[in-house]
Amino acid sequence: MATFPHHYTTCEVKNLPGVNASYKKEVINEVGKYDETLFRGEDVDYNWRVMKKGWKVVYIPEIKVAHIHRPTWNGLINQHYMYGRAHFLVRKKWPDMYSYYPIKIDSLYSSLKWLASWVWFPWVDAYRKVKKINKSINGFDLFVLSTINIVNRIGSAVQRNIYD
Repeated sequence: MATFPHHYTTCEVKNLPGVNASYKKEVINEVGKYDETLFRGEDVDYNWRVMKKGWKVVYIPEIKVAHIHRPTWNGLINQHYMYGRAHFLVRKKWPDMYSYYPIKIDSLYSSLKWLASWVWFPWVDAYRKVKKINKSINGFDLFVLSTINIVNRIGSAVQRNIYD
């Protein structure tokens, strides 16, 4: 639940997980199908194309989806490692897409953004997610979510440096 959008009112968002999304027929006709060449991240790519065509991606909190997460730590870590690899591919396809992580390091700003993507954003993101699911900060939850975020970054770095 912590990795999905969690807002209290209907609002525009940058992305919705594909397991939780539905689209108007007009959107599908204009945007087309999911990019099946991606092994993960098809939903991120699709939502970006939806927004590039001028449509809005809207989160509606009254719509509930039961989602069964990975039952093992190994499965969860692998899932987020693969998400990181896919994130790099989607960012490579869409360099102007929003992201905390720079697609290339070619300036002081992108160098600082890259550094922050490893040492700042994983912890801030984990803190925000823990606050959404708990009223008080729990060290274990913070550790698990920040570890997942770092594993995601490792997946992105592996995709960039080994597979690409």
